[in-house]
Amino acid sequence: MKKNRTREDTKQTSVSRTKQYEMLKEIVKKSSVKIAAQEQRVRQILGAEEGELPGVSEETLLRYREFLKQHLDLSELVTGREFFKWEEYFIIGPGSKAEYEELKKQQPSYKDHSKIVKIYEDRFHDFRGVLVRVQRISDRKRFDLPLADLEALDQASKNKELLDDYAFWFVNYR
Repeated sequence: MKKNRTREDTKQTSVSRTKQYEMLKEIVKKSSVKIAAQEQRVRQILGAEEGELPGVSEETLLRYREFLKQHLDLSELVTGREFFKWEEYFIIGPGSKAEYEELKKQQPSYKDHSKIVKIYEDRFHDFRGVLVRVQRISDRKRFDLPLADLEALDQASKNKELLDDYAFWFVNYR
């Protein structure tokens, strides 16, 4: 009797692993399709032919910035894509919650809801990319941030795809 249970357990484990493998294959397939679509949109924005996407350079940043100036809806809210560098000490390090809360009053936080109020004409950098000025909704404070660090708050907005595509290109082709 004990052997039958063991065989049944082995069979269930095998089926479970097969299902997990199939689910993982599906996730990879969907990710590949998403990446291919992002690459195609970025290729169109940068005026590139098929093949490898152009890397981040002064020329490509200028071209991408001009496209974003024409297409981003600045009335839509943005938030941080992930925590900002200064927040790391408090979020995954030993920093105190009280000090973090105090510092967030004067510094931008990835949890803030903000509006982009300006896409800088003269301020961009190969390492930080297109720079923008945002205004935090809660207290109207303004901060200068790399656009690649931001994402659309409304996941159904047109800015979602625009900001995700820009961040994808900027992070992966620097």
